[in-house]
Amino acid sequence: MIWCVEDDPSIRDIEVYALRSTGFEALGFEDGADFWQALLTTPQRPTLIVLDVMLPGLDGMELLRNVRQDFNISHIPVIVLTAKNTEEDKLTSIKSGANAFITKPFSSSHLMARINQLLEEQRIFQRKMVVQTTVESTAEAANDSYEQHLVKKDIEFVHKIHEIIEENLNSNDFNID
Repeated sequence: MIWCVEDDPSIRDIEVYALRSTGFEALGFEDGADFWQALLTTPQRPTLIVLDVMLPGLDGMELLRNVRQDFNISHIPVIVLTAKNTEEDKLTSIKSGANAFITKPFSSSHLMARINQLLEEQRIFQRKMVVQTTVESTAEAANDSYEQHLVKKDIEFVHKIHEIIEENLNSNDFNID
């Protein structure tokens, strides 16, 4: 599910239509505060956010910083899609945590290409995390069983020494050798 936050209804409709026509589920918001409230209360989180900078309620940069500061949602890729196109606007977006910056007017095919690229990067990262976690769990299990084996052998060795000492305690010939 991709969430689009855009106060201009015609642009929001274009974004949502482009997403839905390529097979994505899409949800549009016109107000930053409504988006933020939905993000915090809806159990199904978006897989990606397309965010305008100039919004009523909460502006896009404030929303972006809020997303990046919340551990539960900070992993969600964010594309800033805005009419603001100065170098300072781009730097502010990237420094605030945007994964991509696209200026208006925009090409739907360019937007879709960036969305697909970010989602593929996210899938690759998730697969790597699953593989790494599986490898670490297997290694830990192997280490645990080896450690348990060593502990068992140590205990058996100490018991054997104890038995030998008790059996030969009264023997005058029994010594360290």
